[in-house]
Amino acid sequence: MARAIKPLSSTILERLTGVLVHYLGIRPSSPEALAAVVEPNQDFVRTLKAFYWEAGQDLDAADRSAFFALIAHRFADEPWPSQEQGKAYFNKTFLPRLHEGVLSAGWIVVDPGGKTDV
Repeated sequence: MARAIKPLSSTILERLTGVLVHYLGIRPSSPEALAAVVEPNQDFVRTLKAFYWEAGQDLDAADRSAFFALIAHRFADEPWPSQEQGKAYFNKTFLPRLHEGVLSAGWIVVDPGGKTDV
């Protein structure tokens, strides 16, 4: 039986929020709301704690993709788009669907500079 891991630290949650704002233009309503999405995936949490965030390093491309996959499933109710689906699908279909799900959950849509989308 796998042993339970401690909740993510506020530092890790702040850094994950920064990734969401920078790449996807979304901000969780609270650190607890982000933790509720991420912490059920214990493998991802172990990776964050063991290799990156506690040591102060950035997510590599594979782990960033895993994080985005969690977010996509939760808020867009679909997998993260493949490259074959193209940029037009991402911008015109997926991202609006993701933002709609985020807003429905009480999260905030922001521009990459971190300003709230009004």
